[in-house]
Amino acid sequence: MKIVNKSGYTLHGFIQGDEQELLAQHQPVTASVIIISVGQNTLFGFNQNREQWELPGGRIEANESPMECAHRELAEESSQELSKLAFAGLVHMQRPSGDFKYTALYCGQLDQLQDFNENEEWNQIKLREFNEDDGADLIHVEFVALLKE
Repeated sequence: MKIVNKSGYTLHGFIQGDEQELLAQHQPVTASVIIISVGQNTLFGFNQNREQWELPGGRIEANESPMECAHRELAEESSQELSKLAFAGLVHMQRPSGDFKYTALYCGQLDQLQDFNENEEWNQIKLREFNEDDGADLIHVEFVALLKE
């Protein structure tokens, strides 16, 4: 599995298992990404800086766990709050610089979307079907595919 997005990041693999064991064994874990399902659809937001549809997520801040990052990024980018997120695994990525990193992948479900507040990163959200091709980050689309398998 080798997918490269337009920012130059390459997806190398997906590792499932116990969250604490994987986080201890695989470093650096630098970001968290969240897949939120509403029925059969997945929440994506339009990143106005990168001009593409993306899953909520971002860099882990100092003294923050990957789970805490996931909750913070979900609220900041999409205005969605969920009390329970499930760890899905670690995604092995290569940066454009050639360095390797891991991204923690979480998932959760909502019955319906909560009100969205536009922010400096995202200017809209939408529920999209898994197979839509409308300018979404290719790696994020693959994240969704990995969890549907």
